[in-house]
Amino acid sequence: MSLSGLVSSARRRIRTIKTRTPEYVHWKRAALVLLILLVLFGGSLYGIYRFRGWKLSAGIFVVAIAVVTVYRRNRFVSPSSVRLQTTLLRLIQRLRRLRNRDKRQMMRNAVESRPVSGAVVAPVLGIVAFPLITAVYTLPLQFKFANTVDETLWAVHASVTGFSFVVLIFFWEYLRGEFDNVVLIRTAVRYTWSLHIIYFLLSANVVIGGLALLEQGNQAVFVGVQAVLFLATIFGLYWLYHTIYTVMVRETLPLRVKRMLEEKIGVILTESDQETWVAVVNRQLNEDYPQLALPNFTGGKERVTAGELGLSGEVTDIHLHRLHDLLEEASALDVEVEQLPVLGRSYNDDDDLFVYQGDPAAQEAEQMRNRLRRAIKVR
Repeated sequence: MSLSGLVSSARRRIRTIKTRTPEYVHWKRAALVLLILLVLFGGSLYGIYRFRGWKLSAGIFVVAIAVVTVYRRNRFVSPSSVRLQTTLLRLIQRLRRLRNRDKRQMMRNAVESRPVSGAVVAPVLGIVAFPLITAVYTLPLQFKFANTVDETLWAVHASVTGFSFVVLIFFWEYLRGEFDNVVLIRTAVRYTWSLHIIYFLLSANVVIGGLALLEQGNQAVFVGVQAVLFLATIFGLYWLYHTIYTVMVRETLPLRVKRMLEEKIGVILTESDQETWVAVVNRQLNEDYPQLALPNFTGGKERVTAGELGLSGEVTDIHLHRLHDLLEEASALDVEVEQLPVLGRSYNDDDDLFVYQGDPAAQEAEQMRNRLRRAIKVR
């Protein structure tokens, strides 16, 4: 392309942006944000190269390229991506809902619903305990341990972990015999944090065993960290057994179940009743997105299948700018588009993907098909 062609193309693009809706211009401005983030990412890589060596920066760069490559296979990395825009809108809506909730209770519910978070506590606690134990060990007061105390501590911790499983199984069997409602059983399990403690015990046992195997002449520090994890295990089990006793003897769960159901109902009521991507497309195209072609018994419709376009599979993303160009071209050719691909829907080779009504020339019809191919990502 010549220099004059590039200049005229840039001018057409600027005029197009000016005539688009404010929402479209808003997302076009997001391109500048992405460019700034790219510059910051490059600056961070340069800083790592200067202060950490080239190997780490090269590794991060390779990982970033791999992530972008995987993402680009089924997504448009562009502000005109429907997936990108709807993800941002959902995030904004979620943040607005979270802003109106109780932050402490919200964080508690998030941790309760993710038992795997208990496995993170043990390694984090070990990392925090290492410098503290090292500082204490450098004081004049020195600690001496037998050569096998670390392995003994590991064995005792494993025994305590195994015994706790027996208690938890007994408690779960009690719940099955006491309640017929599955919601009550699940609520009781979450209320006791039993799954979290199981993950913590298994993770702590792995960390204690790793320290016992990696101990190399600095046994006091390693045993100190193991002791911290062992004490945390004892405290967690005491709290668990006390909670189990409270559930079985002293208190019931209806109030807690009622609160959880109210929160779930509140989330459902605040959810949008319209697909977010449809709203994004309609605002930017200034018309209803053509999803379904009505039957026409008089003929005159052209139906293009997914197999003919080479777009068989699940529609993973739509490029709004290219789609807008397609509709503008169809309007200029006096062609009415009645059906376009639906985001998230899977199409077989014989399914109608593109339906329009009009009489364009063969070359013009093929150009519209090419524009549609460039505007759709499938998997």
